Amino acid sequence: MNTSTLEGLAAWAGILSGIATLFTFVTGVLFFSTHRPSLGKLNDISANVQLLFMLPLPWALYRLFGSGMPALAVGAAVVGTAGIVVGIVGQSLLVAKRITFEQSTKFMPSGAAIGVWLLFVGLEALISGTPAAGFTWAALAAAAGYLMMVVGFLTGGYKNPLFNIGSMLLVISYPIWTLLLRSLLL
Repeated sequence: MNTSTLEGLAAWAGILSGIATLFTFVTGVLFFSTHRPSLGKLNDISANVQLLFMLPLPWALYRLFGSGMPALAVGAAVVGTAGIVVGIVGQSLLVAKRITFEQSTKFMPSGAAIGVWLLFVGLEALISGTPAAGFTWAALAAAAGYLMMVVGFLTGGYKNPLFNIGSMLLVISYPIWTLLLRSLLL
């Protein structure tokens, strides 16, 4: 595959990850408000789909920013990939009923790694002067959303205001960021 094909696939994977983020948010709200197991399962599956579509993004962004800031770009790609893979493993184990919901919380810090990756992406975009209006700020907002969600959940569960604010910030900013990412990659 040539570079433009890989970038095109990554762009569409990003869009699908953004759509899956919206679906994950809706099913999460429904699950935590009704406690219906079927909604919890649907939420876990959609979170996994979100992460699977996110998987090519760290390396697509490495290709985008790597030449100007190789150390930062490699670090960002490694942290992002690690967070995504750990999240996929945790969600897959939960969906397959190999671990309980309580046991799955040990995988929650993977979301913080994704937040750190998005923070790096935002910084790379800021430093490089990325022309896509709003890309940098959407990346930084999504990073903050991920970090707030993880800290909020680990310190107080789904009722923690920090978790809820982070979730709202993420569900707004991440899909916007994926749309802006598409414009950079295509």
